[in-house]
Amino acid sequence: MPQTFIYVSCAASRTIDVFSLDNQTGQPELRQRLSLPAKPTPLRVTPDGRLLLVGLREENALMTCAIDRTDGERRGRLTIVSSVPLPGAPVYVNSDHAAHHAFIASYANHLLAIVPLNE
Repeated sequence: MPQTFIYVSCAASRTIDVFSLDNQTGQPELRQRLSLPAKPTPLRVTPDGRLLLVGLREENALMTCAIDRTDGERRGRLTIVSSVPLPGAPVYVNSDHAAHHAFIASYANHLLAIVPLNE
């Protein structure tokens, strides 16, 4: 049975908590607490499951984190890959189906940014 991971944005502590769910009991287990330079919100896993897109509102930036897909203890853990500036505060993030581009909306600034997701 595939393992389920939950990525929780913790704005007050400027972290993303990574939990796995026990397949038998459904109980969550904290696997990682990733510290960030700003409040992480919003979050989105790309359709291919390889990246977590993280909006950093205080910094007007999009951070990308690689999701470890290997078997074992590191599975589901995050590694920061990059951060790019945005023209406004991100409130919504998504990607195209192939995960080639991220789409970021900033409602307060009336903007839509498109960012390439390079490997």
